Amino acid sequence: MKKIRARVIEYQSFDKEELVRQVKKQKLENRVEKFYKELEGFAKNENHSSFLGFKSKERLRVKNYVGLIETKSGVLEIYPKVVLKNDDSKAENLKNHTRQKLQEKLKEAYKFEYSNDTQNLKPSFDKFPTDKFQSTNPKLLLIELLRTLKNSPFKESKLSSLKSEKMPLFDIFISMFLQELEMIFKKGFKRNYVSIEENRTFLKGKLLFAQNLKYNFIHKERFFTQSDEFILNNPANRLIKSTLALLKTKTKNYEPDIKNFLERLECVEFSKNFKKDFLQCQQTRHYDYYKNLLSWCQLFLKGKTFTPYQGEDKAYALLFPMEKLFEDYVAAMFKRSNPALKIKPQVCCKNMLIDVNNDKQKLFPLKPDLLIEKNHKKIIADTKWKILNNDEKFGISQSDLYQVFAYAKFYNAKEVWLIYPFCERTESLKEKMSQKEWVFNEEQETCKQAENSQDVNKNPNIHLKVYFAPLPSKIKPFKAKKENNKQKN
Repeated sequence: MKKIRARVIEYQSFDKEELVRQVKKQKLENRVEKFYKELEGFAKNENHSSFLGFKSKERLRVKNYVGLIETKSGVLEIYPKVVLKNDDSKAENLKNHTRQKLQEKLKEAYKFEYSNDTQNLKPSFDKFPTDKFQSTNPKLLLIELLRTLKNSPFKESKLSSLKSEKMPLFDIFISMFLQELEMIFKKGFKRNYVSIEENRTFLKGKLLFAQNLKYNFIHKERFFTQSDEFILNNPANRLIKSTLALLKTKTKNYEPDIKNFLERLECVEFSKNFKKDFLQCQQTRHYDYYKNLLSWCQLFLKGKTFTPYQGEDKAYALLFPMEKLFEDYVAAMFKRSNPALKIKPQVCCKNMLIDVNNDKQKLFPLKPDLLIEKNHKKIIADTKWKILNNDEKFGISQSDLYQVFAYAKFYNAKEVWLIYPFCERTESLKEKMSQKEWVFNEEQETCKQAENSQDVNKNPNIHLKVYFAPLPSKIKPFKAKKENNKQKN
């Protein structure tokens, strides 16, 4: 039965009528009511209030997670918010910003630069992809962000943007998984020697006299033997087969490929304990070349980055926190652009409290998004997936300031950066912010703006700067670039 496929973006609210408008081309309007009720059932579960909730009695609202929610009747795809101006000048603005001008504008201040005294460190995103403006397809934006997600299998995928733009989101994930599985198949599935005791009709291996006497006292034609078999039935292959069985129920487009691999693993059992099998794979180096494929299995089976849901109507969710995607993207691009710099993402070596009555247990760890070090100078950078506004405080929240100030004090940094996404709405704001700098005045409880950079440098207090990171439009795999260069040479 063909399923409904609907699309929304972060924080968007929708009702039945919105779904009906989306599925008119699919000619599935008669299933919308059932699909909406299934989504309501998902939202009513208190464990899923972070993903999907109610804006009103008759309207649902997605939260700050992107990915997909699948029910019996349909799939709700959730994409990042790609913010554009909502006025008539939108088309004119896009015309005025040619690709070349935009690249120059983004590059002019986006490079790590140092003066002789190492005090004028500036971030740049000159190697961030900027070949398109933020009218980028939200699906492509999500795929490119996922490719930079730390400890995920997406970064190794070679699926083209042109192909993925036309595919359902879940089919994109399945295609990436099958690509990786095909690579493992070409290298050869891992086999293990396993000791098997079996009552056979022929002699193989070592005859076990006691068991043979017990089971074959009458059946002289049989032999109870023990032999070492070189077989495919190991924890990694069991997890792969279980993943294939799950994906077979989720797609029709890749059904022949999935059946083909299931036949190749016919002698392998299904995993009966995911946790135990994953643990066994982690405890040995024999499965190193399976690492990325097992990450896919964790994604689909174990719920490493999503929450599976079981209720009256079964649903399946594959969701990613947008703040984490943006954070890992910025960290990956900084490292790629500045390999000589010491950049530590998510470093955790400080804690706010110590429990002196409990063996000095450390509490409330402080984990800044990025800790940048150069010649004994430290800078704390914190990413924020928010769109600033043009009011007096530019929409910078007080809680964000408290957070970065605490980071700076505990890590002894004299400069902190707040990094927001660059889009059309923040283009003019970026120009204003580049001329401003703030100082945390430790003698007062407020922050004052410093208009003269020379006065700021004399101030020993902590400096605050705001930057904007351009979002990806099309990223070529970094490893592939090196390979291409070798081929050219």
